[in-house]
Amino acid sequence: MDVGSRFSFPVSRFPFLISINAKDINMTENKFLQVIEKPFSLTVSIPKNDPDMAVAAAENGADAIKVHINVGHYASGTKFGTWEEEKGNIAKIIDHVSIPVGLLPGQDQIATRQEVEEARDMGIEFLDAFAHSMPLYLWKMESLGYMLAANLEYDSKMLKALEFAGMNALEATILPHEEYGKRLNMRDIALYRKLVLSTSCPVIVPTQKDIRPEELRMLKRMGIRGIVIGAVVTGRTVEGVAKVTGRFRKAIDDIEKRQDIIW
Repeated sequence: MDVGSRFSFPVSRFPFLISINAKDINMTENKFLQVIEKPFSLTVSIPKNDPDMAVAAAENGADAIKVHINVGHYASGTKFGTWEEEKGNIAKIIDHVSIPVGLLPGQDQIATRQEVEEARDMGIEFLDAFAHSMPLYLWKMESLGYMLAANLEYDSKMLKALEFAGMNALEATILPHEEYGKRLNMRDIALYRKLVLSTSCPVIVPTQKDIRPEELRMLKRMGIRGIVIGAVVTGRTVEGVAKVTGRFRKAIDDIEKRQDIIW
């Protein structure tokens, strides 16, 4: 990225601006970046940091898994503990699956840089958090990918700024809690499309709503590049995670096989 060609000031005076785009960073071994380049990816946000749930997701077709710390998860009703409290199970998850595992480092309380360095060294490959919850001390750490969540307060200029800063993927966490669990409607679809038009980064939709596998075709038609399924659709059991992940995997594979059918 030639920052100097886009601005009037000399880059040498602002070295921190050099190579902040992910494509300029040598991260060829980061499997998460390979996942988000797929035509349509499947990430499973497991409702507990449970190795059995992670294995169930991986064995039934997940491309990536997301774990959590320092947060009360609204959809699952689970309160995730600190890094010290959760890292034992997270380590087991990483050891038991071969797909990339990402970490939500918190919301009001955020993991320290030292904790995230430990998580990265353990095998965490990406961070996922709201942009307004992502502190600069965790930004663009070596070998980590970044998925940032945005709500409706983020306009197109803000999204382009996040992309310029090095965001790898955008999570479309745009719905208020009172909408959780409801069926998708055309307003939702239009809002997702609006995000797609605002960034060249892959836009990933989380299951804040009760999204059905057969509705993925419409999301893909709108330019969405992946889905994060969580407790709203998987439930809170290992069996539910396995069953629903398999259904979404089949739906995605069917879409890829039938590219000639738009709807």
